[in-house]
Amino acid sequence: LRLDSADGKFRLFLDRAQGVPMQKLLKGTYLKAVFDRPVGEVLDTVVRNGIAHHASMVYGDFIKPFEILAQIEGWDVVK
Repeated sequence: LRLDSADGKFRLFLDRAQGVPMQKLLKGTYLKAVFDRPVGEVLDTVVRNGIAHHASMVYGDFIKPFEILAQIEGWDVVK
């Protein structure tokens, strides 16, 4: 999940992934994620659409509610 704004226009980047166990070598909040599609496709989507590299992870599947919110608010959705 990533909510961006540029020139007064908002958009949401939405994708599915699962957090997997990993050894943490740094302080802070981060995780290793395995996406439901090839990571090359995810990276291509992020780069082609200029999505910032920081995103939020949400436990559970909330894609549909965020799509509904975006539709109500008139935001673009990038998947």
